[in-house]
Amino acid sequence: MAGKETNMYGLRPDQLYELQTAFHQIDTDHNGYISGDEMRTCLYRNNIGYS
Repeated sequence: MAGKETNMYGLRPDQLYELQTAFHQIDTDHNGYISGDEMRTCLYRNNIGYS
């Protein structure tokens, strides 16, 4: 089916792009990992409580 292609994760190209974009916004030091500090900052900026 055209437009329904997925990768090995079962995501369409547009979904993968959206996920990668969000990851790169959270990974502020661009080391390929999301640290605890980066995650806390993301949660704080989005008004999401954590414990």
